[in-house]
Amino acid sequence: RLEQQYFFVSASLHDAIRVFYPGQDKPDLTTFPDKIVFQLNDTHPVIGIPELMRVLIDEYGYDWDTAWSVTTKTFNYTCHTLLPEALEVWPASLIGELLPRHLEIIEKINAQFAAELKAKGVAADTIKDMAIYTGDAVRMAYLATYGGSHVNGVAELHSQLLKDVTLKNFSDVYPDKFTNVTNGVTPRRFVKLANPRLSDLITEGLGTDKWVADLELLKGLEPLAKDDEFVKKFAAVKKANKHAFVGFAKDHYGIDIDENTLFNTMVKRLHEYKRQALKILAVIARYADIKSGKISAGDVMPRTVLFGAKAAPGYYLAK
Repeated sequence: RLEQQYFFVSASLHDAIRVFYPGQDKPDLTTFPDKIVFQLNDTHPVIGIPELMRVLIDEYGYDWDTAWSVTTKTFNYTCHTLLPEALEVWPASLIGELLPRHLEIIEKINAQFAAELKAKGVAADTIKDMAIYTGDAVRMAYLATYGGSHVNGVAELHSQLLKDVTLKNFSDVYPDKFTNVTNGVTPRRFVKLANPRLSDLITEGLGTDKWVADLELLKGLEPLAKDDEFVKKFAAVKKANKHAFVGFAKDHYGIDIDENTLFNTMVKRLHEYKRQALKILAVIARYADIKSGKISAGDVMPRTVLFGAKAAPGYYLAK
């Protein structure tokens, strides 16, 4: 996995230099952050920080301070988790074996970081807690937070908890680094692509397709909730979509689904700790209550519960 991460970040950095400085043996790489910024999407590409330092120092002859100035302006970090145990930590022995020069650079970054924190009056215990390199391990999230210009969570509450809990020591010292960028598919784009029947009905109801560029226009549908004709068309769209899905499930998986049931759906990556576990327990509990007579089957809306997920190849239990 570390080999894979290193391969992709190294290829990306070298490709960016090739693209932005074509045919130049000695490009002025102090202008690199003016041309491109790399968003570190979680901790997986964070080895790019020492890689850019290595490229600038070893391949292009820049001094440490110049290389560090360029590097910190070239990266931002998106943290997707609040669980400390979900932040990547690599054994220093593994990095040392595979990427010895990078471990040297990480050690020097860590020493510089510790000196900077000491100069800011941070307590020795806190400096130890914030260490990027512990001697035994390298904490990639800490390297990303120190080595980039900005750190963002992916929702307002998430970003706040990132500052208050997961990376609290860092936000105390570098409050201006932390920001929020709300994550997610643009709903208007998703509806347009994933649900053409509903999209056509929305356009018909509003009398314009401009909602595709301005989601606020959907407020114009509110009065139509009292329009019996429109409500019937809306129900017909849902029924047509369910009918199409039932056909798909039969053709691709050989599964017979009753399209007149409620479809209760959860699609997300499969993990032991995610909500699929709670959901399947709720399904089992409801089924057990019906079987035991604790609740009457007639009081329960008939439903089909659908799970969609992917699981990492090495994650045996999820698979």
